[in-house]
Amino acid sequence: MLQDDFDKYMEKHEKAEMTDEELRKLVLEWLYSKMKDIFSVCLANVLPPCRPGINYAINVEANKPPRPYIYGLTRQEAEAVKAYIDEMIGKRFIRPSTLPYASPVLVVKKLGGGLRICVDYRGLNAVTKKN
Repeated sequence: MLQDDFDKYMEKHEKAEMTDEELRKLVLEWLYSKMKDIFSVCLANVLPPCRPGINYAINVEANKPPRPYIYGLTRQEAEAVKAYIDEMIGKRFIRPSTLPYASPVLVVKKLGGGLRICVDYRGLNAVTKKN
């Protein structure tokens, strides 16, 4: 075998290196094709089914409800919080509670211009029994 023959053979079988962008696109396409159900809008709005024998309860220290700090909200932020709570209740992700425990919420502006609701669980975490 001559060097020229070897070089021609290698040219046919060598693949050009992919750029980071091409590789990222290829990986994202592969991930999406393998895990379509994870990205489903319909499934994102539904809780997974209840499984027998699995019940996660949050146990707190008796007579020690946290005293949440109330963050000030503008009218627009208060409307966004109300819409968020109504949406989560409608999806059954949360439910109304009569417990003396609460966690404050604050609103942060997104880079794209929307609002993000953030729940401050530090007070509740402080009185939760560690297991």
